[in-house]
Amino acid sequence: MTTDPRSRVVFFRVTEDEYRKLKEVSSRNGARSLSDFMRSELLAYIHSGTITEHLHSRFESLEHRIDELQSTTISLLKGNGNGGFQEHR
Repeated sequence: MTTDPRSRVVFFRVTEDEYRKLKEVSSRNGARSLSDFMRSELLAYIHSGTITEHLHSRFESLEHRIDELQSTTISLLKGNGNGGFQEHR
């Protein structure tokens, strides 16, 4: 992260559908705002070198998040003692 103040503004137009999709992805990724999400994604792309490297980095991040979710799910199920299912008699 840079310590330089952000003093420049970049504008570009998108369709309503593109905007909706960007907002959805931004929210899913926990971004504070669409602007923060777009800035971080564009800068990550620039710093990654190639589209292949950028995609590889994104997939690694997603795999890590999936692993964390799987681990949490397993822990929750084990903590329940019966695999998360209620017995009916």
